[in-house]
Amino acid sequence: MLVDCTIPPGSRTTRNAELVRDGKSARTAWAFADDMDWEAYSAWVGKNLEPVYTRRDADRVPLRFQRTTEGDMYIVVIERIDSGLETRINFIGQPF
Repeated sequence: MLVDCTIPPGSRTTRNAELVRDGKSARTAWAFADDMDWEAYSAWVGKNLEPVYTRRDADRVPLRFQRTTEGDMYIVVIERIDSGLETRINFIGQPF
């Protein structure tokens, strides 16, 4: 599951994912807190997502990953919030 691929082991979930559907698109967000620095997290999450998702703008923050299938596009945006103490992941699925 995507949530499991983006939250490192031992992290504390601070917001659970709740899927919201809007016509043909869907979105959700979740968040966690941990002690991993941004560079280490970026490498860790990249290893988990890059077999399926393509990283966009690899040197930028927030991190962006994208996946397209026949007719659909999935976007994952990851950023640090709350002065870097928490990480938020936004997921959007929409027709392509």
